[in-house]
Amino acid sequence: MGNGAWDGAAWAHGALRWLRWQLAVELGVAQPFGDAIFAGAAHKTSVFGRFAATRTLSEAWSMRAQLDGQTQRVEHGELRLLGPSLQLTVGAVHRLSGRWCIEFGLAEDAAVNTGPDITFFLGLRRQSSAK
Repeated sequence: MGNGAWDGAAWAHGALRWLRWQLAVELGVAQPFGDAIFAGAAHKTSVFGRFAATRTLSEAWSMRAQLDGQTQRVEHGELRLLGPSLQLTVGAVHRLSGRWCIEFGLAEDAAVNTGPDITFFLGLRRQSSAK
């Protein structure tokens, strides 16, 4: 049901870990190779990035703040949602038993009207055994 477009992306990830803090940075570039929906206007190369900081509070609890951004995705787009964006996410993780965690928090458009105004999330995930 897609538009037949192919995209390519490359990115780098780096992380530092201390006793109670974890910092992570990602930077990348995305290039769409086809688009029927925007009549070729979405062939614009975009750059994206992420910065995340996690603070361990106890063996079971941690808090995270994350900032995600990207440059404009569609050339001459009139919808602000297709332009550059900046999103701030804050939340908490509670480790259940074993490798299971429950995550909850909210995401807010840090640059107004460039993403959903506010989104709440609740998730359950199983961590891999890799550290």
